[in-house]
Amino acid sequence: MTNAPLTEQQGQARARGKGVTEPCDELHLSRSRVLRRVYVALGFVSLVVGLIGLLLPIFPTSPFVLLAAPLFGRGSERFYRWLLNNPYCGQQIRSWRNNEGLTIRMKLLITLAIAGTMTLSTVFFVPYVPVKLILFLIAIAVSVYIWRQPTKRAAGAEQA
Repeated sequence: MTNAPLTEQQGQARARGKGVTEPCDELHLSRSRVLRRVYVALGFVSLVVGLIGLLLPIFPTSPFVLLAAPLFGRGSERFYRWLLNNPYCGQQIRSWRNNEGLTIRMKLLITLAIAGTMTLSTVFFVPYVPVKLILFLIAIAVSVYIWRQPTKRAAGAEQA
C-alpha cells in the first residue's frame, strides 16, 4: 500500500480545524493484533515519558514525542491521527517527518529550554564538577544539532 506524504494542504486543513484525514507515509499498521497493541502501548509510554520531560530538568521531551508517532503509526491509525492533529505537537511532528525543519522561533525556544534546564540541573541537582562539565557539553552538542537542522519559514512569513 503506497501512501502520499503529508502536504502543505493537509497542514492548512488542520489549521482550519479539519485535521489530517488523508493517507500518511508513517502509517504502516502491523498485521499482528498483539504487535499493534504493543506498538500502541509503547507509543503511550513514549508520549508520557516525553510529557514528564517537560517537568524534569535533564530529561528530553522532543525525541520521545517524535518516537510516539511511528509507534502509533504501526499500532493504530486512530492514535496516529490523534497525535498528528494534536494542537500542541502535531504540526512539529509533521514538519519533522516531512524534513521541513524548525522555525527560528522553535529553535530559539528549544535552545532556551536546554539552557534553562541545564542551568537548573547543574546549579541545584548536580554536585560534581565533572558531571556538570558533561552536561554542559551535551547542551552545546544538542544546541548545535538543533541549529544545523533546516530552517522552516514561519506560517505567514513574507516571500522575498
